[in-house]
Amino acid sequence: MKTESVIFVEEYEINPYTLAILPYYEDGELYSRIIEVDQEFICPMKPTDIVKRTCELFGSDYEGRRGATRSMTGYTHKAPIEIEKMFSIFVFPTTSPDRNECIWVSAMQVEKFEKFNSTEVMVTFINKSQLRIPISYGTFETQLARSAILKSKLDQKIAETKRRYRLKDDKN
Repeated sequence: MKTESVIFVEEYEINPYTLAILPYYEDGELYSRIIEVDQEFICPMKPTDIVKRTCELFGSDYEGRRGATRSMTGYTHKAPIEIEKMFSIFVFPTTSPDRNECIWVSAMQVEKFEKFNSTEVMVTFINKSQLRIPISYGTFETQLARSAILKSKLDQKIAETKRRYRLKDDKN
């Protein structure tokens, strides 16, 4: 990553510059290591707690977002989450979000990924930085595809709604 120093923050909000949120242990406590486009942060919150808090900051809650994903896609396990629509922020977990080793990846920031070995992928983000993640190639591919499908379904719903109401407006 292109970072000069890691900054400690008490809280963190996922934003358009967020690439990934990883578990990080300090003094036996689970924290988060957040990688952004050009900076890294350490936060005393767990990765999934950052996702939950950010959902709330954008006017929803984590369970509501999970429910919406389940309703639109049928995904019940390791479901991707839409954090924020305007900036197209979608994140997906690498394992069950309840597990301490879960990493959250910002789907729209991924440029490409390659098999590193049987249990890891090398992810290249749109800023050309790379991160080796402990996940199989197939699972990473599935998670990224699920995120794209969720985004597509949400985009379709918005487009349908716009068409429907535009047509109603034209009739009046």
